[in-house]
Amino acid sequence: NDNAVDIGGTANITNCIFTENVGNSVVIDSGTVTVANSTFSQNAASAIANDADLTVTNSTFTSNTGNQGAAISSNGTITVSDCTFTGNTATSSSATGLGGGAIYSSSTAVPISAAISNSTFTGNSEVSGGGGAVSVRAGQNVMAVRRVTAAVDDFALFIEGCRLGDVVGVAVQ
Repeated sequence: NDNAVDIGGTANITNCIFTENVGNSVVIDSGTVTVANSTFSQNAASAIANDADLTVTNSTFTSNTGNQGAAISSNGTITVSDCTFTGNTATSSSATGLGGGAIYSSSTAVPISAAISNSTFTGNSEVSGGGGAVSVRAGQNVMAVRRVTAAVDDFALFIEGCRLGDVVGVAVQ
């Protein structure tokens, strides 16, 4: 197993540094996980792969790569606040444009939600046209975006087939 941490329950990850992991830094199979005040950099797969309930606060994601969602790839519920995403790259060359240089959220199995607030996205990219900063897909997502700044070279936000809940103060530069 190339993953640094595999979680199947409740966990708190605080003040941790995950650097240059070959697999995912954190894999969440089930449960509720909180990540706070942590740094994820130069990981070769998505820094966090989530299939459960994830909250991330005050954390930094820099220069991670992944098939989709280089910083966070989620098929579960995610809440992200006060985070910085810089230079993350989604590498999928899928014709469907999976994307999400920083965050990818999708699920067709259950209703999920993605909430992102007070966060900054700079220089994140993807190779297939599906959201340089954030890609949210599937019919049951409810996405809330509040006070987010995105500065990227390609599409900042890619939202497909979702109910868009609360969008306030989004600046794309």
